[in-house]
Amino acid sequence: MATEKILIFDEAGNAKRMKVRIARFLDNEPVTASDKENIRTTLNVDGSQSGTFTTPLSVTSASDSSFTGGGKVGIGGSPSYDLHVTNASTAASIGITGTGGSKDTWTVTSSDSGGKAILNLTNADTGTTVLQLHQDNKLVLSSGGGIDFGSGATLSDYEEGTHTATLTPQTSGTITLYGARDELGYTRVGNLVTVYGYLVVTSVSSPVGDYINLSLPYQIATLADNAGAFSGSLLIFNAAGNSGDYTIGAAQGESVARIYKNTGTSAVATAADFSGNETIRVNFSYQAV
Repeated sequence: MATEKILIFDEAGNAKRMKVRIARFLDNEPVTASDKENIRTTLNVDGSQSGTFTTPLSVTSASDSSFTGGGKVGIGGSPSYDLHVTNASTAASIGITGTGGSKDTWTVTSSDSGGKAILNLTNADTGTTVLQLHQDNKLVLSSGGGIDFGSGATLSDYEEGTHTATLTPQTSGTITLYGARDELGYTRVGNLVTVYGYLVVTSVSSPVGDYINLSLPYQIATLADNAGAFSGSLLIFNAAGNSGDYTIGAAQGESVARIYKNTGTSAVATAADFSGNETIRVNFSYQAV
């Protein structure tokens, strides 16, 4: 079989040689299997018509801005999806870079925690992962982040938990809580903290001071107007089951609340109000730092 050469010419008239894979030489002269194999060997292609790009693919104009051949594209392995990125040794990743200068490169990577898949959105310039989507339907934002509702208001925190509480006389002495009843539940939405539950006093020892402090899970915020920063209720039941009329309040910047007696003069509760076996039921909210 004779060797065929095809020449093309550039705008300056210079001849260029072009290698092509020829399926048929003439309509009435089929290429034999041996000829086809010789062509594949010469052009370094296989029968699947697959190969490796030796230069980057790029889109240079609107006319070639899409792939119209159909099928699936696989990077690092055979594709199961329209675009499938696989990395057998490390987490697969997709990079996105804009033209805005610094901090405009982002990566989407896969990882796992405890055998559960995680999708990470990371700022590649700073190395900060700003968002994670967990397999168990959990969305995780980076510390200091939040949800912007478009009106300037941002929800930056939501938390549910328990707080191991303490009751402390102002100056000295101890008030001991029953170990199985020394925690209060709390829910934090933004800067609003709601504390709830009940405590049980087992003993009081040598109390000194004019009031009793109840510890809080978060410090109280400092506001321009302290009105409304703290509100709620507190009931104290003694050993006989009789309830006392008490309330609770605190000052800005403090991490404890004071227990008050509702006597008409808002007198603070003292250690003398506790003898042991009291049950304290609380439900109050305050604005936190």
